[in-house]
Amino acid sequence: MNLKEVQLEQYLKVLGDEDAKRRLGRLERLKDDFEAYPPFWYQIGLAAQESGQAPLALQYYERYEGQSTKVLREDQDYVMLCMHRIMLLNRATERKTIERDLASIERNTKYYYKWENILFAALTYYDLDDAVNARRLIQTSINEGYNVTLHQDVLVTMESNVARAKLKGTQRDLVASTEGNTSGTNALTARASHLERLRALGHQLTDISLEASPRSRGGTNAKFAVPVYNVYLLGRSAVKGDIYLDDCVLHMPVEWFSTKDKPTVTLFFGEKHRPSGRSTDKKAGVVDLTFTRVFNEDEVLEKGKELQCSVAIANKSSEMVLRFTVKQVTDELLAARPQLSKDKPYFELMSIDYQGEKFKFDNGLILPAS
Repeated sequence: MNLKEVQLEQYLKVLGDEDAKRRLGRLERLKDDFEAYPPFWYQIGLAAQESGQAPLALQYYERYEGQSTKVLREDQDYVMLCMHRIMLLNRATERKTIERDLASIERNTKYYYKWENILFAALTYYDLDDAVNARRLIQTSINEGYNVTLHQDVLVTMESNVARAKLKGTQRDLVASTEGNTSGTNALTARASHLERLRALGHQLTDISLEASPRSRGGTNAKFAVPVYNVYLLGRSAVKGDIYLDDCVLHMPVEWFSTKDKPTVTLFFGEKHRPSGRSTDKKAGVVDLTFTRVFNEDEVLEKGKELQCSVAIANKSSEMVLRFTVKQVTDELLAARPQLSKDKPYFELMSIDYQGEKFKFDNGLILPAS
């Protein structure tokens, strides 16, 4: 049946009704007119779902599939239908149906890419204990440059939870296999994967960051009252040879300083530096360590140089070295990380040495260096 303009106008008017139960009843009256129009069955199914009528919603979603001719390369209505249906299905008893819908979401979001849909699919895979597909989808969005910071945060949290579960399982297996042999258990536990141990730290590790200490802006309005060179020195430190050096601030998790075995921290930026100041923000869960006179940020901002530095963090039981590249914030980098500023150098965490092994950071994910 061909739909007339007046019928479509009425249909669109009903879709604007914010009361789900009333919208469902109004759509029910239009069923005969829209029998062969697949989007109608998604919309009436959604109204049923929002009204708390899950069986009816599933019935209407099935009608959509019966009417759909699948002539579109990518059907966004069907993507939304699959997402809403997944929310109604039981993870334990209807896994195959969920996986089918997840495949449909991915297949219909290949060219007209919507990262929100892909993230939904990734989190659903993770909820199904399928970390491989969850990781793959999140990495796809990162590679395509969609909301990189958010996806990296999700990936770090996901990998952290997976690693902790693996470590707990390894620990249980080791205890069972040694039959109470404490020394044997300790020896085997010590050989547990360093990669999993690092991933288990999650944001406690990946959120460690370096930044240049902000230069003082206080001299802006005082430049006629004091010599220009004094204004320039506000917020900076002068050394012999008229070279002006900037300070760095290292942000670390407060948990690392909450035990008796507190870490010692050393910055290597051309030469060895120890912290000259420390402050704690318990609400934010961050300890800030300040290192004075360590580099000239104009080498990066004005001359475009890339510098290298590293941070050694050690306590009685372990030592790790985090390696950073200091570089300009380009337009391409800013598109992926809009929170950055072109007025400050960017310290990118590149790799880590831990217990004699080398690892790299790839979009927030910790991987073996080779």
